Amino acid sequence: MKVKQREIAKYHKLQVQVEQEPSQDIINHLKNTVIGTPGRLLYRLTGIEKKIKSLGTCYFLVLRKLSRLIGTMGFVRRTTYSKENSYSSWYMRYFSIRAPLRTKIHKKEDYENKLSSGDNIIKDSIKDYFYEPNRLLGKMSDPNQKTYIYAYIERGNIRSKIFSDQMDFQTVRSFTTILFSRVNPKIHPGVQRIKEEGKTDMLKLLRGFYRGFNMYTEQYLFYENNYYLLKLNNEIVSAVQANQEIWEIKKIPGFKGKILLDIMPRIPGVTKIFDPQNFRFAAIEGIYYKEGYESYLIPLFESICALTKTHFALIWLDTDSPLLKTIDKLGYHGLFSKFVKRVEVDIIIKFINFSEAEKESFRNNPAYLSCFDMT
Repeated sequence: MKVKQREIAKYHKLQVQVEQEPSQDIINHLKNTVIGTPGRLLYRLTGIEKKIKSLGTCYFLVLRKLSRLIGTMGFVRRTTYSKENSYSSWYMRYFSIRAPLRTKIHKKEDYENKLSSGDNIIKDSIKDYFYEPNRLLGKMSDPNQKTYIYAYIERGNIRSKIFSDQMDFQTVRSFTTILFSRVNPKIHPGVQRIKEEGKTDMLKLLRGFYRGFNMYTEQYLFYENNYYLLKLNNEIVSAVQANQEIWEIKKIPGFKGKILLDIMPRIPGVTKIFDPQNFRFAAIEGIYYKEGYESYLIPLFESICALTKTHFALIWLDTDSPLLKTIDKLGYHGLFSKFVKRVEVDIIIKFINFSEAEKESFRNNPAYLSCFDMT
């Protein structure tokens, strides 16, 4: 794979580069990265190499010491929609620093006391890319262009929170995760994979459904043709994108987590349903339902589990969105949902050339979450 890169800063043995295509050491670094905040859910992603190739336009800020990779930060360029407006925006992911640079930090003062001159130079060298992300493209942009960078930070991740504050990110919303499970999932009548000729009409339905949301993106809808419909009398009453994913779960906090990780896998037959070392699930986004037919989401979710040959589905939703409230009212999410406590994750945005009124719209309206960004 040809690697396009350029150096943007250097301090003694430390070097910061922009890479347009991920080198093998970036891929290997991300394969070995454990996601999550200590004391909460910790897991490792699988399928990194395949997923990176499907991201679209993605640039990496890479930190190396004596040519050895010690940190990455990825920026994915995409078009997002907020009501009647569309934006060329950037989603920040793959923020990972290799030990021993990752220190145990619990207070802001502790972090500031540990900053070296090298740290400050690195931060100063990348700061311009947060104020003008189109620099990643190797060109200057219109100084008046509206754009934004967004990311997700678990509450309690002090290091990431301090870094985001330094780069002038603002917390606008939060989201949580729904775990849906069925021990013996069945395919319900009327469930089918979308056909090519139906995708244009489906996008029209989705644009209307998410008209009141911010950060709506269609980039990963129909990925690998994994969009499913439930039809009633030949009319779409519910629909979802569902990707097959695998995580390696390292830790689930609390007593219930201990039951899931340490006790249940020892029970004969349980690992056929739940194997923490090979946790298979369907990742869901692009949810749609016709008004008055909300109840058809549950049979669709169950059918997705059956079609993807798993027992679980994960859904990421804005904590104050009508969609989350609707799904919560629909009923039983499954036995395993009782074992995992929902946590809130902050949605943060670095606004560029937005008025205060425009920023307020992002605070007051729900955000769209793509499952592609979580897996």
